[in-house]
Amino acid sequence: MEDRAVMKIPMTSLQFGDEEIRSSFEALTAAQKAQFLALHEGHRSVNTRLARISNANAFGIHNDASYLYLDVSRINHSCCPNAAVGEIADAMQILAIRPIEKGEEIFISYHSMMTGMTRQQRQNYLHWSYGFNCDCAVCSRKGREGQLSDARRRIINALTASVQGYQPSDFSPYDGPTHEENIPRHSFLLAGVLEAEGLMDRSVARAYNNAATILIGLMYEHKDIYILPAALYVRQWMEKSIAVVCEVCGATSPELLEIALGNNAALKADASVCAVAGAVLDPAVCVT
Repeated sequence: MEDRAVMKIPMTSLQFGDEEIRSSFEALTAAQKAQFLALHEGHRSVNTRLARISNANAFGIHNDASYLYLDVSRINHSCCPNAAVGEIADAMQILAIRPIEKGEEIFISYHSMMTGMTRQQRQNYLHWSYGFNCDCAVCSRKGREGQLSDARRRIINALTASVQGYQPSDFSPYDGPTHEENIPRHSFLLAGVLEAEGLMDRSVARAYNNAATILIGLMYEHKDIYILPAALYVRQWMEKSIAVVCEVCGATSPELLEIALGNNAALKADASVCAVAGAVLDPAVCVT
């Protein structure tokens, strides 16, 4: 099976922005737009529906661009897949890796690194990245079978690294259920450490902006817990990302406009939650 990309989303500055995604979407035919909008939306803390669908379904980053395939994007995940993906130019090939019976569903793995993850790590990664819990044959193993599967996965991770001459991947951040909740804290700490080391570039602004937008997503999911104390952090981190981009890229740079527009869209994403955050923000944080 071969599927050609219908969207090529360029990374023009700090990240894949709403403008690039919308521009790629508008170039589709009416039928392709309908197929795109029918894809899984995911639940990542990004600004628009188009961005959520794109983030949940686009493949890879090659030559500073991400690619979306309408047919391949509909293939479900399994931690023990019966098919693999291969990219050739702007086309995606689906290759059977074992005999597939007529009428049997085709499955692929959404990320090769999950080969070396335990069940809990895979579940947390998939929930955070795509918004679902995996119930494939491997993840459904219980008791001793599940323990043996986890042990084999750890061995696969260690031996793969040894063969390739690298240290084994550390998947411990995915051990607990609070990985997403750690992202704002870790992004804030990363920005502070970069600043302390004198590494003032766009990565500092990206870290502050990431901390703010992920926290807004958590405020949406956990309204009663996060909304009041988190609003001040959202303000501080958004203001800091604006200040850093102004210093590094200039007050009239495309990067500044992108972050400001992103802040505005994020705050408008859910009025019932973001009204509190918006109330404590001054006009310098958003574009109105």
